[in-house]
Formats: sequence, C-alpha cells, structure tokens
Amino acid sequence: EEEHAETLSCMEDVQFDQAFMFAYSMRGKTHAARTMEDDVPADVKQRRLNEIIEVFRRNVQLRNEEIEVGKLRLVLVEGEAKRSTAENKTWSGRTDQNKRVVFADGSFAVEEEVNPYLSRLLSSSGDVLLNKDERVASPLLFEDIANGNGTDSFLRAKAHLSRGDYAVVQITEARGHALRGHALWRSSIVGFDNLMNTR
Repeated sequence: EEEHAETLSCMEDVQFDQAFMFAYSMRGKTHAARTMEDDVPADVKQRRLNEIIEVFRRNVQLRNEEIEVGKLRLVLVEGEAKRSTAENKTWSGRTDQNKRVVFADGSFAVEEEVNPYLSRLLSSSGDVLLNKDERVASPLLFEDIANGNGTDSFLRAKAHLSRGDYAVVQITEARGHALRGHALWRSSIVGFDNLMNTR
C-alpha cells in the first residue's frame, strides 16, 4: 500500500500527459511467475487502478486547461472524428505533442495569404498580437481570419481540409486528454514555424 501511495504521489508531481494504466496480472513464463506469488486480491488491484486513473484524469484535465486552451497548435489531420456526421462533419488530428484535437469542417483560409498578412501585422505593430512563446493570439484577429473579414482585402483563397493536411487550430476547450478547437487556416510545418518565429 505504501508503494501504491508513492506511485500516486509521483503521478501528482510529474503530471504525465499520457499513461498506460492497467491492473497487475501475473505473466506466464516470466521470472516473477516462477518465483513469486500474486498475493494481492483482485478488488485491491481494481481499487488501486481506479485511484491511478482518477489522479491521471484530473491532472491531465487541469494541465490541458492551463497549457492548451487559447493556444495555437499545428494539427496533422488524421481523418473524420468518431462522432462526425454528414450534417456536422468534424475532423480529428494530432498536435506535435500527440494530443488529439477535434474541430469542425469548413472552408479555411490558406497559409499563402494568412502568413504574409500576419507577418506584416507582427513586424509593424507595437501591440503584442501573437506571443510566439505562448502561441496565443488576439481573439479578434483570428475571428477576422476565420470569417474572412478585414480591411486588407486578404483571404480570398479558401481550402477544404483532407487527411494528411496541416491546420492551425486555436484550442478552445479541454476534455480530459482530448482537445477541441477552431481551425483557422490550412498550413504547413515550415510555414507555421516561420510565423511563430516572426519578429
């Protein structure tokens, strides 16, 4: 029981983003199977597993709310989300931290128009529109990009996403390990990196 408490304490300290959790079971043809006895009752194993899962879920939720919500993430589109329907098509993809992101389908701006526009704003504005370390941006600026508004007559080209594309997604919600967001434009790894390092 003391070692289990240490495991829970370690999980609180480290705050893992991912974990493979399971109740202990003896594996055949191993040294432990030949030399040790499995003397922990099944209900104790299940209780310990439930405690580990609860600590993990709580920490990943708090961590994602703190670190992810409001940020821009480059997402590799993997395909339609599990709950996607014909009436409400949604995509699922992964960040470079392997976090799953779900976002609605639509017609999106393209990097070739967005990046020069944002680069001009970032290099000429005294205001912090985009914090490259935090990847946080002005909500109004990105609302304009998402809706194709603005006085600069930009964002004429529109693109639909497909599997294998990259999209810049603003994270709006954390649901445990999965994130939800709004796709802003179709991008690339190089283009997103260049934009994040503008200034």
